[in-house]
Amino acid sequence: MRVMLKLQELIRRDMKKLAECLTHEQGKTLADAEGDVFRGLEVVEHSCSVGTIQMGEHLEQVAGGVDVYAIRQPIGVCVGITPSTSRDDPLWMFPMAIVCGNTFVLKPPSRTR
Repeated sequence: MRVMLKLQELIRRDMKKLAECLTHEQGKTLADAEGDVFRGLEVVEHSCSVGTIQMGEHLEQVAGGVDVYAIRQPIGVCVGITPSTSRDDPLWMFPMAIVCGNTFVLKPPSRTR
């Protein structure tokens, strides 16, 4: 959670710079790029709470002599493949994969600078 909170802080601090980079690289309007960065920030904010949600649960006596356990485990390796027109997509992908205990591999566009 601390890592994602720090990422959240950095995105908030540099939101304008990130949007300007998207505008320069993709030709988006500044308002559109700011919206993309903000949506990515929302994913990071949500991922901050996932650690506690992933702890699982234990329900006793759901039926006579029956207890229920929910154990959440990582999938393993998650892959993000981004199109050449969208360099902000990784921000929508990797936070959830990482906080759920997975390894994340990013395949960026072949034309990435």
